[in-house]
Amino acid sequence: MSGADGPAAGRVVIHVAGLLRAQWHRIMDAPWQAVRSRRCAAVPVTCVATSLVVIFHTMALTEPGARLAWLLGGVRVDLPLWLAMARLPLSLFVPAPDLPWWGAVAQVLVVFAVAEVTLGRVKTVVISLTTTAAATLSVRVLIALGPDHVLAVPAAQTHLADTGPSAAVLGLLLCIGWTRRAPVVFLSTLMTGIVECAFTHTLSSRGHVAGTAAALVCAAVLRPGDRLLKKLSGRRTGTGEAAGTGERAGESGSGAAVGAVSKAAHVSPRTSVGTGTSVGAGLGTSVPVTHRATGAELREHGP
Repeated sequence: MSGADGPAAGRVVIHVAGLLRAQWHRIMDAPWQAVRSRRCAAVPVTCVATSLVVIFHTMALTEPGARLAWLLGGVRVDLPLWLAMARLPLSLFVPAPDLPWWGAVAQVLVVFAVAEVTLGRVKTVVISLTTTAAATLSVRVLIALGPDHVLAVPAAQTHLADTGPSAAVLGLLLCIGWTRRAPVVFLSTLMTGIVECAFTHTLSSRGHVAGTAAALVCAAVLRPGDRLLKKLSGRRTGTGEAAGTGERAGESGSGAAVGAVSKAAHVSPRTSVGTGTSVGAGLGTSVPVTHRATGAELREHGP
């Protein structure tokens, strides 16, 4: 490496490190401040979701508990569609075949918390359920298409449980990266799903492709929707401010008019000459002024 290449490479590394640091702060500062100031009250959905992961893992340690966990949130391809959709919300927290419980807890605790502060509670829940439903439905479609296509699911995988939070976590990460303008997070998450599908032939990797596609649709809807809400909110705010300004201006004008009339009514007799209408002329009103003769004028003109 020549001497000129060393400083150039150093500048590139510094530039990349600065970009990564900026995106890290862009994503993590708001959630960290919210959790520090409000504790669990800032992320109630995350607290519930993490607790459910731990509860279902604890239930699965015993045979009766594992049977109950399966009845509540177990999803598999051979289940009727209506039953799979009914169990879908709780299937996010039932242990997955290829994901340890501590990995599920870490994913839900970190990603759900960031998403809940960044995207909001409702959007976090909607995106999680949408991506998980897309993953579950896509696996059914791929199995129905048979084994003779690129995304075919191996026959040994068709009877495995289709549970766990992985699809929801991928979808939330994509939406966080898109909303917070963090291309490193967005592209790395997208490439993770693609590489996983290309090099692993499992039920979850095929489902993650559909979950990623659903998350991209959600991300595309988020930003225009937020801009529209902000525009409508700004329009309502502008109308309210204009109305308030008009009311304040009207009140100021009325107060000035009343003050001027009040001053005119208390004009000293010595400063008014004859009978006139000059006092209220500026207000468009006619205020009669009576003339009171002084003692000198009476002696001069006589009775």
